Amino acid sequence: MGLIVDPNGNVQQLYGVNALETNATQIGESGDGAPNFNTATGATTTDGTVTWTSQGPITLWTELASYQPGQPIYDPKTMPFS
Repeated sequence: MGLIVDPNGNVQQLYGVNALETNATQIGESGDGAPNFNTATGATTTDGTVTWTSQGPITLWTELASYQPGQPIYDPKTMPFS
């Protein structure tokens, strides 16, 4: 599973490397540099032979807040970046 945060602050999930079902190795190659990511939640972006799906903007976790199912959240206290 591949997850990245795009330049727009949206989480992009590596959705598939075999969209045409012609890739027997299941290995995909992305293009040079970052693609122009589609930012609409649920929308896809083709990048070389891989497909990314936008999961929407990443949100800072807040105590007692309500979140939608599947909404990407980040808690810096339990998952700090170094």
